[in-house]
Amino acid sequence: MGLIKGNTSRRNPPGSAYGNATIIIGASALFGWMANFPILKSVFPKLVQINPVSAILFVLSGFALLHVRSHKRLILFLYFPSLLICFVSLLKLSIFVTGWDSHIDTLLFHNSLDGDRMAPNTAVNFVLSSLSLILISRKSEKIIIIGQVFTLFCFLISVLAIMGNIYSIRSLYAVSEYMPMALHTGFCFIILSLGIFVARRNNGLIAIISADRLGGALSRRFLPIAILLPMILGWLHFEVVRSGLVSENLSVSVLIIIIILGFSIVIWLYARSLNKIDSEQRETEKSLVI
Repeated sequence: MGLIKGNTSRRNPPGSAYGNATIIIGASALFGWMANFPILKSVFPKLVQINPVSAILFVLSGFALLHVRSHKRLILFLYFPSLLICFVSLLKLSIFVTGWDSHIDTLLFHNSLDGDRMAPNTAVNFVLSSLSLILISRKSEKIIIIGQVFTLFCFLISVLAIMGNIYSIRSLYAVSEYMPMALHTGFCFIILSLGIFVARRNNGLIAIISADRLGGALSRRFLPIAILLPMILGWLHFEVVRSGLVSENLSVSVLIIIIILGFSIVIWLYARSLNKIDSEQRETEKSLVI
């Protein structure tokens, strides 16, 4: 299992699968608003619904991602949708700077929204991802790295929002009293972030992870575990504390021990695998010398 693979099909541009997935999720949510299908708007009944303007911005983001490596019509297919996404998101965030509410996120299905407006952290992620799409399309390695850093922040904000939804801790996925980020909005941003990383997998910070070498293969296997294991154990911790089976102090202590043990086992398994590969290489070298 890996976040970023070293090899991709020559027919499809890098990140195309992630771009198409982003478009499908956004279009499905928009269709959910048009046809009034709650499952397409919020996945589960009691969860926050994705804002229809956010759904359109996801479609534009996926479309822009498909054209990151295209050398034709960059202004029309990449820069224009990315700048439009950034502009709409900044209008949403203007309330925090000027106190003026543009209501840009209420333009569609105004009578059906029932308070389901674009979350502030969603708007921030759209600004980060749209700027990232523009930056990674450049040839400069330094500019690409800046774009990847923006994408990393977008990814982390999304992970935090998903954790908040899973743990039922509003402060992790909401800003003050404003509408929180929807669960599938967080997942869609993660897909988009991975697509941006993959689109320039041979450049910048991601080149080490995507490299067809031992270090690249090891990082691609280890990163999903490093992300998912603490999240799963954190969820178990909160569920145990809420059930009242153990005290919070004891639960935290056990959680730390389990995390240490879990990562120690993973490191041991990978060390054993590397030792096996190293032994095979040495045997091969000896046979060649003989």
